[in-house]
Amino acid sequence: MTVEDIDKFSPSEYRTFIEKFKKAGYVFRFFDEIDHEKRNVIFRHDIDICTEAALSMAKIEASLNVFSTYFFLLRGPFYNLFDVNAQGNLLEIAALGHQIGLHFDASLYDGELQALNRAAAY
Repeated sequence: MTVEDIDKFSPSEYRTFIEKFKKAGYVFRFFDEIDHEKRNVIFRHDIDICTEAALSMAKIEASLNVFSTYFFLLRGPFYNLFDVNAQGNLLEIAALGHQIGLHFDASLYDGELQALNRAAAY
């Protein structure tokens, strides 16, 4: 897939994209599972806009026995991770076998270096 093809991106195209890696002999791994003797793919997703779309991608990946790390914002303009629906999507993604991480948004601390350092330390 090239940048020019991004407007054609669909669930079936995503499935095909993953299958091409698998056919080429790549092994999908989490960050802490790299095997330097093999061809590795690490999928990570920063969830900025839609937890429902993330769940759809997670289901496609799991159906192909591929697992990713999904990074969620605690607060953002498009979803609230404390909302019951967003939480349900996150929990379902985890139940499929994917890893969950924090998508830390440093832009929330613009100009406040000490506050940024404190927040990043947690």
